[in-house]
Amino acid sequence: MGTKRKHWLVREEIQGSQRLYSHWLFKYSQDGTGQDWAEKLACELAGTINMPHAQVELAVYQGHRGCIVKSVLTSHARDVLVHGNELLWELDPTYEKDKRSPSTHTVDRVLVTLDETRISPPRSVPAGSLLVRASEWFVGYLMLDALIGNTDRHHENWAIIQRQTELDSEQERTLAPTFDHGSSLSRELRVEEREWRLREGWANAGVVYANRARSGLYESHMDKRPVHPLKAFQLAAQQRPDAARFFIDRLKMVTDTLIDELLERIPEERMNEGSKSFVALLMRHNRTQILEVRL
Repeated sequence: MGTKRKHWLVREEIQGSQRLYSHWLFKYSQDGTGQDWAEKLACELAGTINMPHAQVELAVYQGHRGCIVKSVLTSHARDVLVHGNELLWELDPTYEKDKRSPSTHTVDRVLVTLDETRISPPRSVPAGSLLVRASEWFVGYLMLDALIGNTDRHHENWAIIQRQTELDSEQERTLAPTFDHGSSLSRELRVEEREWRLREGWANAGVVYANRARSGLYESHMDKRPVHPLKAFQLAAQQRPDAARFFIDRLKMVTDTLIDELLERIPEERMNEGSKSFVALLMRHNRTQILEVRL
C-alpha cells in the first residue's frame, strides 16, 4: 500500500534440515533521504525495549539502496492483515476509511476500538505479561513514535492480524507488530540541512525541527491537524497510565551509549557523521520529553 516504490520477494532460509521460505518487502530509499536507515534504527530501538515489531535489514537490489522488511504474517495461507481503517469502519460504518487522514482517527477512538472489538495483544507477547489488552500495547507503539518522531501513524500504518484457526471456528485476532517507521528520525532532510541545523545549535534549529512533527492521529474530530507524536502518547497515557508507566520504564534502557552504538552500526555510505550527530540529538531530546510526561 502507499505511493512509495516497493516490491515483495521470497527469501530462502535453511534451518537444520529444513528449507523455509519467508516473505520480505524491499522498500526503495528515495534519493537524498534516509528512509532505509530510519526504518532500521526504529527496528533496533523497538527491539531494545522489547516492542513487537517488524524485522528490518538494510539491503541493495539491482544497485538500488533500500531496506527489506519481513512480513508480520507468520502464515500467508491462514493470516490476513486488517488495517486500522478497516477495523475502525467495522465498529463504526460512518468512519471515513477511504480518506487519507480523517480527523476522526483520534487516539481515543483507536484505543476504544481495540478494546471493543476484543483484539488480543501481539502474538509474540509472552504469557503472564502485565499488559493483557491490545490497546495497552498500542500505547507502547505511540511511545516509540514519540521517540523517533514518527510522522506517519495514519490509519493504514497500524493493523491487526486475523487468523482462521479451524473451519467454521472463531477467528483469532491479535494486534500486529508495529511497522512502517520510514517517516521518522529526520529521514526527509538533506544532509546539508542537518549540518546547517547542527551549526545553528540544537536549542534553536534542532528543537524547532523536533516540534514540527505530526503523528497522523488527532485529539478531536474537530481538529484540523494531527497532534505531535509526543502529544499522541500523552493522550494515550492519560487513558492507560499503567501501560504508559510500563513502557516509560522500558525506555530507560535506551541510554546515550546505546543510541551511539546503534548509530555507529549504520554504514558510513548510508549515513554520514553529521547525520548521525543530528539524529543522536533528536533521539535524546525526544527521550527526555517522554520521560517528563506526567501520569
